[in-house]
Amino acid sequence: MTLEELIASNRDPRELKRAIAVKMRLQGLKHREIKPVLGVHSSYISRWERRYREQGVKGLELAYKGSSGYLKHSQLTEVIQWIKSKTQTSVWEVMDYIEQSYGVVYCSLQSYYELLKKAGMSWHKGKKKVPDTIALWWRNTTR
Repeated sequence: MTLEELIASNRDPRELKRAIAVKMRLQGLKHREIKPVLGVHSSYISRWERRYREQGVKGLELAYKGSSGYLKHSQLTEVIQWIKSKTQTSVWEVMDYIEQSYGVVYCSLQSYYELLKKAGMSWHKGKKKVPDTIALWWRNTTR
């Protein structure tokens, strides 16, 4: 992959910023000209230019790609469908369901909150959001 291909692929903004800084340096621009455009320090430009010269485009790419999820995509879909089938549920019920069904326990409650959100439920009370038509009716009848 070339520097231009990395810029054109526009994958991650961090990689893009690194590649643009290096390209600007290779075009002969000075640090003082690049810094205000990209909003970076001189050390940032030097670091990525050096890494590009040593490792090529691979040196500009993100090293950490993240971990794979605990649930497979199909399992995740099943969990979301299960949550949607319930009229009311809590984070603790979701935790129990996932552990019993798939043997997975997330370290953070945030993961369960995200599942509830994807299923259209509020994690604050474990209830579905009130549909707009009911909310509108309620507002009109309480006046």
